[in-house]
Amino acid sequence: MKKKQSCKALLAIAAVLLMGSPVLAANILWVTDDTGPENDGGWTDLLTGNGHSVTRRSDLQALDAGKISDLNAADLVIVSRNTNSGAYGDGDTDDWNGVTSPLMLMGAHLLRSSRWDWMDSTVTEPSAAPVPPDGDIFAANPNDPIFSGIALGGANDFTIVASDAVLLLGVQADGSGMVGNGTMVADDTNFNVWIARWDAGTPYYAGSTQTPAAARLWFGGGADGGVDTDPDGTENFTADGELAFLNAVDDMAVSTNADFDSDNDVDGADFLIWQRGYLNGTTLAEGDANDDGVVNGIDLGIWENKFDTVTPAVTSVPEPATLLLAMGGMAGILGLRRRIRTSGLHHA
Repeated sequence: MKKKQSCKALLAIAAVLLMGSPVLAANILWVTDDTGPENDGGWTDLLTGNGHSVTRRSDLQALDAGKISDLNAADLVIVSRNTNSGAYGDGDTDDWNGVTSPLMLMGAHLLRSSRWDWMDSTVTEPSAAPVPPDGDIFAANPNDPIFSGIALGGANDFTIVASDAVLLLGVQADGSGMVGNGTMVADDTNFNVWIARWDAGTPYYAGSTQTPAAARLWFGGGADGGVDTDPDGTENFTADGELAFLNAVDDMAVSTNADFDSDNDVDGADFLIWQRGYLNGTTLAEGDANDDGVVNGIDLGIWENKFDTVTPAVTSVPEPATLLLAMGGMAGILGLRRRIRTSGLHHA
């Protein structure tokens, strides 16, 4: 019986990890001002090319009950750099922060305290050339799932932008970032915040008038038409930048938790819990990462996207030789999946 379960687990590993991102395919609502040529179409092409379903909406400058319902029905809402902040921030701020779907924002104007009030600043500035300074941004936590599959440098850095400037908020007078009650994910050598996240239910910063109804992510990206020849929002990331963006989408799109043993990290021990619970478990403690009452290959895909390091203690479960073989095969599959995924990325 144990050998049969091990074989089933191995088959699930192969099936899930070789399929790649479509396992976590999301229904994404893309908010943009584009009504004709798709200046920011490179982003939505990238998303659909990686298995996601994207609906582009250019009619959300003034919200009503029907539009809010559409926003709340999406797995993830992404607000493009190609948006006029005044059209979205005048009178609708409470509604946007009240959207119950996870939301990723790519345009700095809406971050401001005078718009959606995510950060305590009203100053925007384009990142310097080369973009960003020295061409790199720095991961605050290299084990963050956003950086999965990216070979970080010695300072946990990587080059995110291929061309053009990205509009950011100016830093505070003391040079610190302005994430407030959020979590800094990445900044640059000038301490400009490039990626940050906020949890639901806590004001963005002390003194903010706004509290997010669901997870929020600031991910600066898209050309700044004010200083570049490319129009606002043009896709301008390197291959590593695109992978970070896709990882962020996977992390945000579904409310998931792969910390099955609740020890505040996602590692090999959690994989072992998933393996034991495969096709039998029904709870988080048994390997159910997406709270659907079933432990299956989808939960393994979520674990793979969130894991820190693959270093399971193979002696802690029966049949260590079988499990060691499984983990060796998994390591090879993980490497193959990442090669497949990154080879399909494109840049503007």
